[in-house]
Amino acid sequence: MGTYTIVGWACTLLGVRLDGTPGLRFDVEKAVGREFEEYEAVRFRTQVVVGMNYYVKMRVDNTDYIHIRIYVPPPRLGGSTLTAVRTGKTEQDPIEYFD
Repeated sequence: MGTYTIVGWACTLLGVRLDGTPGLRFDVEKAVGREFEEYEAVRFRTQVVVGMNYYVKMRVDNTDYIHIRIYVPPPRLGGSTLTAVRTGKTEQDPIEYFD
């Protein structure tokens, strides 16, 4: 898995909306148990499965970071799903596979 920096247009090009998608943000906040003042995708990695897993480093609330995993099935099967969240991350933590 390569690691890529997210730029403004990358989320749409990849077929998954990370920033500004109310449903995904709500799901992440619900999984973490709090609302965020900031919510910005910073970097991501991909994993090819039957579809694609996106492992994304998100900056939340100034200096806090979380990692999220989003599963995007093949186009004919539907939309993306938040499948895991890891809290307590730092800017320096590598983005790695997690359940």
